[in-house]
Amino acid sequence: MAPSDLNNLHDIHQPVAISHWPLAPGWWFLIAIGFSVALITALRWHRRWKRTAYRRAALAELHSATSTAEVAEIMKRTALAGFGRAEVAILTGHDWIQWLRRSTDLELEQQVADDLSLAIYRSPQPPQEALLRFAGAWIETHRDTTSPQQADSC
Repeated sequence: MAPSDLNNLHDIHQPVAISHWPLAPGWWFLIAIGFSVALITALRWHRRWKRTAYRRAALAELHSATSTAEVAEIMKRTALAGFGRAEVAILTGHDWIQWLRRSTDLELEQQVADDLSLAIYRSPQPPQEALLRFAGAWIETHRDTTSPQQADSC
């Protein structure tokens, strides 16, 4: 190789870098799927949040309850919101207690059952700790039958 041939050599030029924009159709598809999943998840969460608003309100009221009768009233209103007036409004005394037992997997102690069924007939007395525990757990975990359409109309 002659020295003049070396003088004619030039630097190697790199090709232009591949741009990330515009995106390939597959990426647009993945973005659309991800956005759809996020939107559906947010809508379901919002619907559930609205459907359980009565539970949050009942728990807030339960924390400020000062008598056994107030606790019984809060539980009855919660049942009305979750199960409807036709099923719950007629329940009193023993029927109310049996209905409470069917609506949850929680153990309902006899003293708590007596307090709930007789609270409106007794003079006001502070709620017992067992009653407050049961009421809070029942409000959080009872099986409601409110349909999503009813919850959306609230």
